[in-house]
Amino acid sequence: MPTDRKTAIVTGAASGIGRAMAMGLVGARFDVVAVDRNAALLATMPAEAAGKPGSVTPCQADLSDQASFDMIVTAALANDFQPEKVPFRDGQGAHLEASHRKPFLAPGVTAADLTRGFTMEAIILPRTVSDSGAVRVIAAQVGKGKTDGYWQLGVTGQKSRRAPQVLVLQAFGPLLDDAFGEAVHFSNLRIEMNKPYYVSAAVRYADKKGPGEVHFTLKDLANDDEPLLHDRVTTSLTGVRTATQPIQLGGKGADNESSFH
Repeated sequence: MPTDRKTAIVTGAASGIGRAMAMGLVGARFDVVAVDRNAALLATMPAEAAGKPGSVTPCQADLSDQASFDMIVTAALANDFQPEKVPFRDGQGAHLEASHRKPFLAPGVTAADLTRGFTMEAIILPRTVSDSGAVRVIAAQVGKGKTDGYWQLGVTGQKSRRAPQVLVLQAFGPLLDDAFGEAVHFSNLRIEMNKPYYVSAAVRYADKKGPGEVHFTLKDLANDDEPLLHDRVTTSLTGVRTATQPIQLGGKGADNESSFH
């Protein structure tokens, strides 16, 4: 029976950040398809969701397996899943979970490649930002030195001189003037605490024809009436070097100031 609720798919949902995000969405009237490889932990989620306005459908699956992926889609469609229009970029894709640090790459791809631009997407449930102007990291890849490659997507702190609590993309790489330096891209999309959001940043590099663009997107998942918000910021980046260090989610190593907690 159709309802006024929406359906969300949460991967890595049986424990940690994924479970907290799933339960936050259930509390915000979402019917959640909870995906994980741990069947025992998944089985405990419907009881935890009891009494909340949404629901949980456990789905044991491995996203590296096509049959499992098809099963997830079937479960979501059974709950009237209706994806909204989001930024799209032709090319390779990768999926990374906090519980499985090696990215799941698109078929035929053997390594992450940022040479032609890239898109980062996440569903987040932020509970804090920095009291200073420091950026809390959603996802980052930091090398051993700046020339090794560096990028991060995050949320600015409360005392940011540019704009507090907004999505920001920072990267270090070659620029239009043939220099090699940092480019910081502040959006005008503000993040409130204790709300689930879909966020993304799609990067199109600058070239000889002119500046490139960072296309930010934000959707408040707790309010069906809120539209999908967009902001476009020009960039002088002509590329980003892929760092040798792993992609990190929710922070940068032992740096507590940059970590969500």
